[in-house]
Amino acid sequence: HTVVQSRLTTLPEQMLRIDFTEDVAAVVEKIKKASIRLGDVAHANYGAQMSSRKKGGFGKEHVLRDSKESGTCRKTISGRELYRYRAHWAGRYVEWALAPEMYGPRSEWFFERPKLMIRDITGTHRIEAMLDRSGLYCDHTILCALRFADMPVTEKLDVQKLELSKSYSLEVLQGVVASRLVSAFFYWTLTGEGVRTGGGFHTYPTTVRALPVPSPDLIRSAERDGKLKEIEQLVTRLAGSSASGETAPFGVEQRKRQFAANDAHLDQIFYKLYGLTEAEIALVEAATN
Repeated sequence: HTVVQSRLTTLPEQMLRIDFTEDVAAVVEKIKKASIRLGDVAHANYGAQMSSRKKGGFGKEHVLRDSKESGTCRKTISGRELYRYRAHWAGRYVEWALAPEMYGPRSEWFFERPKLMIRDITGTHRIEAMLDRSGLYCDHTILCALRFADMPVTEKLDVQKLELSKSYSLEVLQGVVASRLVSAFFYWTLTGEGVRTGGGFHTYPTTVRALPVPSPDLIRSAERDGKLKEIEQLVTRLAGSSASGETAPFGVEQRKRQFAANDAHLDQIFYKLYGLTEAEIALVEAATN
């Protein structure tokens, strides 16, 4: 491997990344030039920190319930129950009447409005993210990203960013964040852990906001070509086949194959949208296999 020494100053924590070759650097620059940041169209932050705001007070388990004991109980999940395109709700609730006593409860709209949910520790090679429209609550092992257009009007928002966010459906953002292209970019440029250890990488609000999404020009081009609609349809199918494949008594393997085919098709759309060559695609896939 050959790594240009000056690259060290541009890499996270100035780590020696023997896989960050000049060819990889060229792919990263191509993605950057054709992208804006997720943070330009969405607000991102951790889920609720459910332990006590008082030092030495209660832990998270104090506010969790195994059944809906009251009208203020809310369905909740944690990072270990979140996967690409789906969540496995384990039947737990959070007693939201105790929110004022929590260290960082967040506002109710933060959970109840449509959002992307992203696990705080990725899979070994891929970002774990799903689109939620059911109002799931979550703890701080999940990050939520809401389009500015979906946030309450009472929040002080940048008008330009609010208008820009309307051009990006949540389905498109889900497909982008869950794509190989973005996972490769994340690994190459946003992680300080230069060696994979089997446990994945940490995601933070700053790194989620820095994830690339296609520029407005690319979005308009995809809309003219009918690809934007195709992306949204594929994301809907992926979410459907992932969720149904979990509980269906028959056809599980068929659903897995269908999921893999739709997933690969979606990746090809993003490769073409960004103008990646076969050699550049091979680099992305090598980084996410």
